[in-house]
Amino acid sequence: MRWKGNSMPIYAYSCDLCGQSFDVRASFAEKEQGLQPVCPKCASPKTRQVISGVMVVRGGDRNGVAAPSSFCSSGSGQGCCG
Repeated sequence: MRWKGNSMPIYAYSCDLCGQSFDVRASFAEKEQGLQPVCPKCASPKTRQVISGVMVVRGGDRNGVAAPSSFCSSGSGQGCCG
């Protein structure tokens, strides 16, 4: 999930049938009600949400710029999962 300005969050999805990746803009309420979008390429309802990168805003940052989380200490650049 990521944000674009002050609008609703954008969720990343992938189609299980054709592999197409796509984004869906939806409110938290829509997401909580079981948002299940169809693939824009093949119209399959067999889609799944893809977890994208996470940005962490640290309170001590003087310029207010979000920095990538350094939670994973492996240095692989793959986040916590790899």
